[in-house]
Amino acid sequence: MTTYPKVHTRMQTSSARKLSIRSARFDSSTGKRRGFWYSWRAIAAGLALALVAGGGIAVAAVSTASAHIPTITVTCEGIHVVAEKYNQYDTNTVSVTIDGAAQAGSPITFSTDLDQFFPFPTTTDAWDYTAEIKTSDATPSYSKTVSGTSIPCAPPSILKITAPDCTVTGSAIDLTADVSDIDITHAYTISLSSPDSGATNVGAAAFTPGGATGSYVWHNVVPGHSYTVTVTDTTVNLSASATVSSVGCPDVSGIHVSPAECTVPGGAGTMTVTASNLSFGRAYTIAILDTLNGNAVVQSSGVVGDLSGTSVVPFSVLPGGTYKATVTDDLIASSTITSGLFSYLPCPKTPDLPEVDPTQCTSTNGVPDSSIVFSASGLVPGRSYQVTLSDGTTTVFDTGSFVATAANWPVPTGGAATASQTEQVPPGTYTVFVTDVLLKTFVNSNAATITACPTMPVLDLAPTQCTVPGGTASIATSVTTYVPGRAYLVGLTFVQGGATVVAPTSIIAPASGAWTLPLFANLAAGTQYRVTVTDSIVTSVSAYGDISLDPCPGTPTITLQATCNVIGASTVNVSLDKLVSGETYTVGIVYASNNGAVNNVADQQVTATTATGALQFKGVPNGNQFTVNIANLAHTISGSGTFFLKDCDLPTLAFTGANPVGPAVAGVIFLQFGLVLVGLGLVAKRRRRTA
Repeated sequence: MTTYPKVHTRMQTSSARKLSIRSARFDSSTGKRRGFWYSWRAIAAGLALALVAGGGIAVAAVSTASAHIPTITVTCEGIHVVAEKYNQYDTNTVSVTIDGAAQAGSPITFSTDLDQFFPFPTTTDAWDYTAEIKTSDATPSYSKTVSGTSIPCAPPSILKITAPDCTVTGSAIDLTADVSDIDITHAYTISLSSPDSGATNVGAAAFTPGGATGSYVWHNVVPGHSYTVTVTDTTVNLSASATVSSVGCPDVSGIHVSPAECTVPGGAGTMTVTASNLSFGRAYTIAILDTLNGNAVVQSSGVVGDLSGTSVVPFSVLPGGTYKATVTDDLIASSTITSGLFSYLPCPKTPDLPEVDPTQCTSTNGVPDSSIVFSASGLVPGRSYQVTLSDGTTTVFDTGSFVATAANWPVPTGGAATASQTEQVPPGTYTVFVTDVLLKTFVNSNAATITACPTMPVLDLAPTQCTVPGGTASIATSVTTYVPGRAYLVGLTFVQGGATVVAPTSIIAPASGAWTLPLFANLAAGTQYRVTVTDSIVTSVSAYGDISLDPCPGTPTITLQATCNVIGASTVNVSLDKLVSGETYTVGIVYASNNGAVNNVADQQVTATTATGALQFKGVPNGNQFTVNIANLAHTISGSGTFFLKDCDLPTLAFTGANPVGPAVAGVIFLQFGLVLVGLGLVAKRRRRTA
């Protein structure tokens, strides 16, 4: 990454000159420029000083014009701000924000010049930025503002690696790598590596493509080995790798070997030996020797020269070994010709599922502190692998191509049993890939999600009140503000005393949409409850809601007052108590003996708005026992009681009673004395006329 000096300033006037100009053109208390009159006073003072001092010093009292050159350059690495030749007596500032955060103590005040680089936090992500050079001078071109979104740095790409076949014994080849996606402003290195012994020209070198694409050639490369090319952008530390296997040359005339690596688990490599210049009719032995095991003969095959003079024999060899082929005239032992060495990689296998352990964000200050810990296992030592961590669009971590030296990555050190890689990452879903570089179909991956940082939940409580005597109630809870996928502890307690009703239970918030908690059911009515939702990791992020549940409704109480008359029927006034507001009740009077309807006495309904109510039944016949019934429309609240309505034959007759069964029923029957007296008067007149 290019390094820039923080701030450069150049003061273009002496202290005497600054005092001369500032006292003449600027108010000493405010620092603001004086008007035209004061400027001429300054010039006059300077001329006077020149006359006394003798000459050209007066010229220094007049400030020279400033060029004011603002330059803002944005790359994938950061923002380069350059301000040149500004007036030191103006107010000059530079402000830079990246994703809304002020950088390097901005705004930065400077005098005449400033040259500063503001790096982006990472070079592989896009960042929103605003850079501003601002001066109090009103000239538009002296101030400059640039805003936008940066373009992430891209790693280079290896288009192809060319390794031609060697056809001449003992010769070498030129290996060529074609590279693209080059940024000509960046520095690069290119390296050649090989896991095989005997490989040549390995190591890193500076690489200057000169354009968006380029090539690099390694000369005199020994064929018959596997080579990996890695090109690295050292400016932003991004790299790409690719591997090629070259075909070896025949060591002597008359023998040629075509090797092929093992490509399936538990398989084998092959060595196809072509023996040429064989004499017709002579017997030869073609053999494969294990050079790592004392040149032991692994396999052999006898052939007889034919008219073509050529014989082709395929052999299977164990992976992970180094072999050579020989052709020998069976009658002349000293005639043996030998091929070069061929090293084989172990057979591939699919790596184990990577271990991925997300560390969730615990920060509440807006700056995530989350991370991913990951590792790989099930690698085959000797084979080349690549381990990457990606969020689906951006590669967060990349090992590049490496040769496994153990079954695990990273390799434990210092006697540790295991090792892992940790990357600080913001919330999101990340996938770890472990890939066999030569056979990319042998790959395994595992993903983990880091949820957003904790935020305070918001609860909405809705009660279902008790509606029947001796019943229960429930509380429905919805969470309107939460972090999707994050774990919360949900519990229920009494407000008074804090005793636990439902122990805290861990619940994962849904990925989207409304979040309704499990119903708190079968709760005792007539008390106050508290629902609590707490972040399971950051317990200080906790919200609660209190709610009161009304008592269950009681059985209604009925009080009767009957006013009878001498014509055989009474008016019954019914007073109701302990009603549930909003409920509609049906009240009726029937004969107690058979529950039969009373003629002309219909049932009545009342919708409660308070706990009490009143109804009146007229024309209830005297001299009978009745049952009064009450029930709500759903028949969840009901009751009944009986009373006896006496004949009204005496003016002093009164009745009071109560029935303990069902709703409380009390009756008081009063005589209408006016009607009784009239009736008695009529009887007296009739008696006198009779006499």
